[in-house]
Amino acid sequence: MFGHDLLSFEGRMNRKPYILIPIVLWLITWVLYYFFSPKGTLGSLISIFVQLCAISFHVRRFHDLDKSAWWCILLFIPLVNFFTSIYLIFFKGTEGTNSYGSDPLRR
Repeated sequence: MFGHDLLSFEGRMNRKPYILIPIVLWLITWVLYYFFSPKGTLGSLISIFVQLCAISFHVRRFHDLDKSAWWCILLFIPLVNFFTSIYLIFFKGTEGTNSYGSDPLRR
């Protein structure tokens, strides 16, 4: 599950790590925020890191569905982002190799 590069924008990510890794990241972030004030520089750096990780996960999940990273723009449109998230969570990725790499389930 954690063999994924957190900040990589290349390759594919299937549903399981797309759901589980952000949960673990959220827990770690919550603990760090508890000990370090979010108003400080460290809090800002943690926020930036988590946001970059989230974008990376979305890009690779779209790649698994054989879609361009440009589809991430849909996640910024109210209401459309809800249905896009449902699509990313529940739809199975492309079986076998696609334009963005080999099937993550067959590695």
